[in-house]
Amino acid sequence: RFTAVPGDKRVTLFWDNAGEIAIDPLTGTKDFEGYKIYRSEDPTFSDVFTITDANGSPFLGRPLDQSGKPAQFDLVNQWSGLHPVEYIGRGVKYNLGNNTGLVHEYVDSSVTNGKTYYYAVASYDHGFDTLGVQLPPSETQTSIIRDPITQKLTFDVNTGAVTPGPLPGGSIKAGLNDNGYAQRVRGIATGSVRIGILDDRTVPDNVQYKVEFDSLNGGIGYNVRPLKTFSERFTSRDTALVPLSRTNFIADSVAVYDASGNLVPRNKYRLDASAGRIRGASGGALPSGQEFEIRYQYYTVFKSARLNEEDDNPSFDGMRVYAKAAILGIDSANSKWISKNNTNLLAKVFKPTALPTAPFRPAPLDFQIIWNRTDRDARGKWLYPGDTLLNNRNQKVVVCPFRIVNITDTTKVRILVNNALTDSIWTPGMEIFFITPPRFAPQSPIPGMLGLNFFQTTDTASIIYPTQGNVFEINASKPFVAGDQYTFTTRAVKYDVAKAKKDMDNIYVVPNPYVAFSELEVPGSTSTRRGDNRLQFRNLPPKCTIRIYTMVGELVDTILKDD
Repeated sequence: RFTAVPGDKRVTLFWDNAGEIAIDPLTGTKDFEGYKIYRSEDPTFSDVFTITDANGSPFLGRPLDQSGKPAQFDLVNQWSGLHPVEYIGRGVKYNLGNNTGLVHEYVDSSVTNGKTYYYAVASYDHGFDTLGVQLPPSETQTSIIRDPITQKLTFDVNTGAVTPGPLPGGSIKAGLNDNGYAQRVRGIATGSVRIGILDDRTVPDNVQYKVEFDSLNGGIGYNVRPLKTFSERFTSRDTALVPLSRTNFIADSVAVYDASGNLVPRNKYRLDASAGRIRGASGGALPSGQEFEIRYQYYTVFKSARLNEEDDNPSFDGMRVYAKAAILGIDSANSKWISKNNTNLLAKVFKPTALPTAPFRPAPLDFQIIWNRTDRDARGKWLYPGDTLLNNRNQKVVVCPFRIVNITDTTKVRILVNNALTDSIWTPGMEIFFITPPRFAPQSPIPGMLGLNFFQTTDTASIIYPTQGNVFEINASKPFVAGDQYTFTTRAVKYDVAKAKKDMDNIYVVPNPYVAFSELEVPGSTSTRRGDNRLQFRNLPPKCTIRIYTMVGELVDTILKDD
C-alpha cells in the first residue's frame, strides 16, 4: 500500500513491504527484487513507458530521475544490471538495478507547487534463469482508470495523485512533545526510538503511544500501541466474519455492546484479533443484520524486529517508528567528567588490557568514580582513602583516593589495579581493571568488563589531582531487552493566529492575471477537449474570504473558505 503526501515544493512517498513477502505463482518462490518509482502528469503514465522494444514500440518504464539518480531500489544480491533473459519477440532486457538496497520512503523535490502529479511504486521480481527455465522479470501494474463519462479517476493500491503545496497559512507543523524521540520509562537500554512524521495532516493531537519490547523468535522485538480506546459499529453476519477497520487487536481490551448499550458476553462472539475480524460464536449469538459496537485497543506496529532504523515498519497516523538498538559494550563517547576542578589528569575508558588472557565480556553497568580529598602524608599515603582494590595477586591492598559506585543496580563488582604491589597505593597511570560479574560471564578465565586509566597530560607537569566531590562517570551501551518501555505523545497541526497574520504577505494567486490558459491545468481526456480551468490561491489560512475582481475593479465572485 502506497501513500503520497504533498509538501512545499516536495512530495513524500511511503509504502509498505507487502510485495517483498509475496510468492510468485509461476515459480512458487519469493523472487521479489526491487522497486521503481514512476511519476507523470498524465494518469496513463504514457510519458513514462518510453523504453522501446526492437519493434520501436514503448514497452518498459523509465523511473523518476532526480539529479541523475534514478528512483529504482533493489536488493543487494547476485541480481543486478540487465537480466540475462530477453522478453520473447521483443529484443529487450530488463534492468534489475545496481544493488542500491531497498527503501520504503522517497522525497521528490523536483515538483512545482500547484501542479498535479501521478505516482506509482511498482515492485518487480528477478525472473528465473535456472534448471532450464528462463523467465524475464515481471513488474506490478501501474493502473489509474478514468471513467469515460464522469472523468473520475480510480487508483490501484500502488498509485496516487498529489498536488504539492505548503500547509495553510498560520499552520504549525505536527510533531511530538518529546523532541522527535520516544522517552524511556522502563529499563536501562541506551538505544533510541525515533518517530518520523510522514504526513502532518493525519497526526492526531495529544495521543500518547507506548513502545513495548519483548522476546521475539529468540531475539528482541517490539509492539507500538496508542494508549486510548477506539470504537466502531458493525453489522453482524451471524457466524460469518465481519472485517473491522483495524487489525492486531489487544484481545483483553475488547468489549462488544448491543444496540441498547448492553455488554455482550465474550462467549457470544469469536474474535480474529490479528486480522481484525469478528463473528458470532454460534448461530444467533450475534443475530445477522443487527448492529453492534466494539471497543478495543490495538497495536499500530505488531511484533516488529526492525532494530537498525529500517524504514519498513508499518506507518500509522502519519508516522513511522525507527528503532536503533545499541550493541552491548563500552560507551567511551559518553563516559565523561560530571563535575571536576582544574585537574590535569585525563581519563580514558577502554577495552581492558591488564590481563592478556582475560576475555572481553562487557556488561550493562554504569559506574561513577567519586573522588575524595587527595592530601597525602609524608610516606605518600592517601590521608582520605576511598576504596581498597585488588592487586594482580588478588590481594585487597590497593588504596585509592576515590570510591567506585555501580549506579545501575548498586551491586558490588570486583576491581583490580594493574602493577600494584603488596601494601601499595593507586597512582596515575595504573590501569583499573573491572572484572565482569558472574551473572554476565563465566569466571574462568577471569573476564574483563572495562579498563580505566587516569594519566598525566605530560611527564614533566606537576599533577593537579581532582578534588573532593569530583565525579567521572563510565557508561555502557546497552541493548534493548524484554520489558523495556518507551512512550511518546503527538501534537497535531495547529493554527496560530499570530503566525497567520505574518503569513498574509505570502498569499498570492497563480496565474494572476488569468488570461486564457495556465500550465497548471490538467489536459483533457482527448486531444480536442480542454481540461478543467485552474486558478489557484496559495498560502491561504484555513478560514478566509476571497474576492475576485476584473481588471477594471468589478466584483466577479466572493468565495468563503472554511476547510
